[in-house]
Amino acid sequence: MQPSPWDDDAQANGDSTVPQDSAVGGDAHTGDAINTFHQTIESPQPQSIIVGMPQGTISSPYQQMYPLQPHSSASKIVGIFVIILGVFSVLGIFGAFLPQVDLEGNPIESSGIVVAITALNSLAASVFFLVGGIWMTQYKRKGVHLVLLGVGFTFVLGMVAAFLGGDAALASMFGDDAAFAIQAIGNSICSVICGAIVAIPLMNGASSGLDDSRLF
Repeated sequence: MQPSPWDDDAQANGDSTVPQDSAVGGDAHTGDAINTFHQTIESPQPQSIIVGMPQGTISSPYQQMYPLQPHSSASKIVGIFVIILGVFSVLGIFGAFLPQVDLEGNPIESSGIVVAITALNSLAASVFFLVGGIWMTQYKRKGVHLVLLGVGFTFVLGMVAAFLGGDAALASMFGDDAAFAIQAIGNSICSVICGAIVAIPLMNGASSGLDDSRLF
């Protein structure tokens, strides 16, 4: 069987569009591309996945937010009680001029100086406690200082009145020295307790919410 003259003519002319050659070349290149595509889909390359990461490397605005601690309500609560005590002290001004009686109901004769000191003591307590209590409800540190000053001042005036005979007839029952000692101990205990309660906002530190105002 003789070869086709058409093939010889095509080879002699250098024609590269021979069906056999193009079919073989096309099939080879196409097969390589298809095989590579299938290999890429069926067997993907392994990837590195970071499971854990230090928090310091994550930039998030929420990490920089710190909740503010609310102010302690101790200053406001104690200030309200101090204001109430100041109101009762105002009533004590008028009570100093009322007739005094002992434990048995007998009238007590008090000198004018004792009555004046007792009224002054109630007046000072009302001023110190009302003004200081209002400042404490406003979270002013000087309010605590003013109330503590008032506690000390009223203690001194109370001891002066007791020394001058304002002992509510305790001297007739226990004697002068014993009556003065009883009043000194009682006034000291009351002053210490009141001072400790008033100083509670100062013990809370930065969370108290008090400003930087001062009396001393």
